[in-house]
Amino acid sequence: MKEFKRDLKFVLQKAGIEATKTCLYIEDHQLLRGEFLEYLNSLISAGEVPGLYTPEELEPLLAQIKDEMAN
Repeated sequence: MKEFKRDLKFVLQKAGIEATKTCLYIEDHQLLRGEFLEYLNSLISAGEVPGLYTPEELEPLLAQIKDEMAN
């Protein structure tokens, strides 16, 4: 689960902060736990995964795009 969260954070950072065109490719045999599906469903339906980031992790990420958001 830790690796899945780490990979998901990496993909979200590449796509959201670095504006890199990204494709997250997951096959059904990789979904070993129900939590994987919950995370992916949340990401697809709401555009976010609640609880994925702690406030300490989120603040530096948001600081990177603060100026761009202001424009």
